[in-house]
Amino acid sequence: MAMSRHPERQRLARCYGATDIVEEGGDEGVARIKELTGGLGAHSVIEAIGTQESFMQAVGATRGGGHLGTWA
Repeated sequence: MAMSRHPERQRLARCYGATDIVEEGGDEGVARIKELTGGLGAHSVIEAIGTQESFMQAVGATRGGGHLGTWA
């Protein structure tokens, strides 16, 4: 899965194997990730934007016991 509102980044994510693109941000984006993962959240999340909002979204999208990495 990839979270992006940018068409070029979405295409790139698909090239690297993303099966789903989540365009919603913030709480709505987290809710969509939870929906796609049966309520659990993602096993591993990479936050690559570097803002507090994107970091908090990444935290919310990560399942309990999951892994969160940052790159920014």
